[in-house]
Amino acid sequence: HLEVQPANITSVNLSFPQIETILGKELPRSAYEYRAWWSNDPMKPQSAAWLDEGWRTTAVSMTERRLTFVRTSDREEAYISFFAKLNARLAKETNFPLRNVSPQGQSWLALASVDRSGAEAATIFASFTRRKQLRIELYLDGGSRDANKQRFDQLLVHKSEIEKAVGEPLNWERMDHRKACRVAVYIKAQILTDADSETLMEWAAKRAVYLYRAFEPEFS
Repeated sequence: HLEVQPANITSVNLSFPQIETILGKELPRSAYEYRAWWSNDPMKPQSAAWLDEGWRTTAVSMTERRLTFVRTSDREEAYISFFAKLNARLAKETNFPLRNVSPQGQSWLALASVDRSGAEAATIFASFTRRKQLRIELYLDGGSRDANKQRFDQLLVHKSEIEKAVGEPLNWERMDHRKACRVAVYIKAQILTDADSETLMEWAAKRAVYLYRAFEPEFS
């Protein structure tokens, strides 16, 4: 059904019953019970089917039993593939509160909340930057601009202890021109050439875990 859509059609909105009509059979119960069934995970057979045809899911409503398929570009497919594998790799880590968010084709993905008070004040992100780098970062954006800057300055006091826990120097980016702040590590990488790099995957997973373990005590 997706394969035969005209090239000018970039999105297809379908209800679960409509999908069953197209398939000629019922969806499994898990499709009605778990949002994760509709995730863009190339390691799942149903997801691989629509990803292979150049589509991804978005706007999944479990209450309305409806979702939208959107055409992907090569770059979006590469982001989905890389971040899905990174989620799978981090799911094996103990005491790492993986969000396990379904990749949507963006250049970034939230991996874990460091501040688990519910304020969502500090989050571990993975991001491909415009400067051809992969960045793993602690992102502070949970309060007002002044609150974020104050929290950053409090963390900066413990710079040496935190970097010792991580095992390498960090980039402390107060970003005074913006509301948020970040503390990050970088490595040279491009999504279209490095999406399948096991070395890059291992680097990203380890840094995400190192950053979480180093900063989590500061928010406990």
